Amino acid sequence: MTNKHLVIKELLTITNKEDHKVVVFGDGINDVSMFEVADRYYAVSNANKEIKELATEVIGHHEDDAVIEFISRETGLCIKDYK
Repeated sequence: MTNKHLVIKELLTITNKEDHKVVVFGDGINDVSMFEVADRYYAVSNANKEIKELATEVIGHHEDDAVIEFISRETGLCIKDYK
């Protein structure tokens, strides 16, 4: 089991952002704890079945840059040449 949820909580605390919404992305069972502390949680389409069932929504495949596309769409930021 990983402690991704603890890192998220600590980051929010040290940056004084506890009131901010948290959005996470996952693909494996090791991401469940992270999903539990987030406000919205997304699985990429190549994620395992359990993660897809827990997710707020399933987005595209990670090889198709689904996370970058999602962040760009949600924030209005144009992310170019990130590779």
